[in-house]
Amino acid sequence: MTRKKKQINPTVLAFRQGAMTMRVRLEMLMWNKEHLLKNAECLERLANELRRISQSNSLRGVDQCILAQRATRNTNWDMQKILPADPRGGHGMRSECMEYVGNRHYAVDTNGHDKLNARKDLDEPHTSPNYRSGLD
Repeated sequence: MTRKKKQINPTVLAFRQGAMTMRVRLEMLMWNKEHLLKNAECLERLANELRRISQSNSLRGVDQCILAQRATRNTNWDMQKILPADPRGGHGMRSECMEYVGNRHYAVDTNGHDKLNARKDLDEPHTSPNYRSGLD
């Protein structure tokens, strides 16, 4: 009696070999208005790349997913290099400085707020936004 070797799905094999993960995250800087257009450009490039990968007939499904995850990670890396940079410095996880600010019942991470407060390009008049009017 011969034993049959159990076949492993190519997707499961990619997970086991570390070529793929279940999810990929994008982290965007969004504290300065200059970040908006730059992030939109990065997302457009990523969307075009994902469309190109998904339309490929020469790649297996698992290979398409691996390439899509790689493209997403590269976009995440590009988004971390967008200027103006994060005032807290460095990449990845940053230290937190949790404080209770302004009669709140919860703590807020205030790390980097002093550096942002010192920037003159972020000085704007204090007005209340009118959310009912929509975007014109």
